Amino acid sequence: MTENKAYLAALRILARCDRSAADLGNRLRRSNYPNEQIEDALSRCRKLGYLDDRRLADNLARSMTESGRAVGRKLLFELKKKGIPTELAEAAVAAAGDSVDAGQQLLATLRRRFPDFDPRAPDPPQRRRVLGFFQRRGYRLDEIFAAFDALAELTTAEHD
Repeated sequence: MTENKAYLAALRILARCDRSAADLGNRLRRSNYPNEQIEDALSRCRKLGYLDDRRLADNLARSMTESGRAVGRKLLFELKKKGIPTELAEAAVAAAGDSVDAGQQLLATLRRRFPDFDPRAPDPPQRRRVLGFFQRRGYRLDEIFAAFDALAELTTAEHD
């Protein structure tokens, strides 16, 4: 029996980085492997545990939430963009949201990324820049303003 070249290619791809089944299938199709070989490769990779969309969704969601790169709708969008099925993406976003305090994460990111930002008297362009930064990552305005208030209280307490 000849070895499935799509399977070997799938193993090379997965050795570099975890992928969703949809993403891996698309990569193999772009390399012009026959559909039957691609389906066989995906099936074998799933069976051996090399390909697991749920594990990938959970890991990506946790990582992106903990680092402050994405939360909420933005996180859901990023997971779906990577080929994660909607149901798995929604479950991973919910689980990541439960495991991380978004307010504390936002405040920590605010202090780290914008150490000179003073929410009590910011200039309008800087305030827009900071607001935009967090909105692009999926934070809601009420969460952002709550972090601004918390930072203002911390800043006042540090100066007293």
